[in-house]
Amino acid sequence: MELIGFLAVAALTLAGVLRMKKRHARRSATPLGLDPADAAELDAIAQRVLWERLGERSSALAARLRLVLTRGVPPRGLAPVAEGQPWRLTFADGTVVEVTAPRRADLVELLLCLTLGEVTLVGHRFVGDDVVLAFASGDRVVRVTAVGVP
Repeated sequence: MELIGFLAVAALTLAGVLRMKKRHARRSATPLGLDPADAAELDAIAQRVLWERLGERSSALAARLRLVLTRGVPPRGLAPVAEGQPWRLTFADGTVVEVTAPRRADLVELLLCLTLGEVTLVGHRFVGDDVVLAFASGDRVVRVTAVGVP
């Protein structure tokens, strides 16, 4: 009897997994069945609106980050300023941005990665009015929040 119950549960679980995979496979690469060119245009408009919103809050930060991100400028240094203050992140082109992180350990880890090897800016995303920068070094990914310019 237990074997029949186990087989029934296993069959239902398998059916659920297959149904979920089928549902994911049916989804198109672009949302709402849009043409890929239209989706790319909408994404570009959304990015421009987000940058403008950030620009309203801090046009200097927005301008510097846009240049760094579009050119793929690598980070070169990170230094604490004072206790409780944002740290200064320096890029290879001389751009300096003040950054914070939810955990102080994230800033220390980024500093360690910069000291030990090559660090690459792999992406960014908007969280409210903040820009979260993602850096990779080997298999590590460290995220910091850009908050201003010195």
